[in-house]
Amino acid sequence: SAMARLVVRGSAPRSETPGESVAGGAQGIATLAAQGEHVLLVEDDDLVRQHVEAQFVALGYRVTTAPNGAEALVQIESAAAFDLLFTDLVMPGGVDGRQLAERARALRPGLPVLFTSGYAAEVLSQQGHDVEILPKPYRRAQLAQKLRAVLDRAR
Repeated sequence: SAMARLVVRGSAPRSETPGESVAGGAQGIATLAAQGEHVLLVEDDDLVRQHVEAQFVALGYRVTTAPNGAEALVQIESAAAFDLLFTDLVMPGGVDGRQLAERARALRPGLPVLFTSGYAAEVLSQQGHDVEILPKPYRRAQLAQKLRAVLDRAR
């Protein structure tokens, strides 16, 4: 019976197909996956930006990236249509996430904004400000759920 237990335990991960971990639970992948939305991703750390961009692409989102708030504003002022602004709260370069969000919403009223931050104090100071925040670090499933929630609410 010890052998049988080993076989059962060993076979569990193998039966998990690549999409299954995201689809796990009552919420299927269709409810969490992108529906062709275009996200503007703003992150000053190059490696983090590339990593998060890959996460968005894996979830099915179209992504435009900017390394800082000033460049993000250039994108927002362009003709491109964005369904969501995903920005770090704390960024160097004169335009932080909050200022970027204010200017973005002035240019595009109703644009949903999802902030992210690795600073607990920053996150706590935003509580109750009708702000959506995804604390760092986060898993892809958490990102998927939060994106879907913010996008669906904005409809």
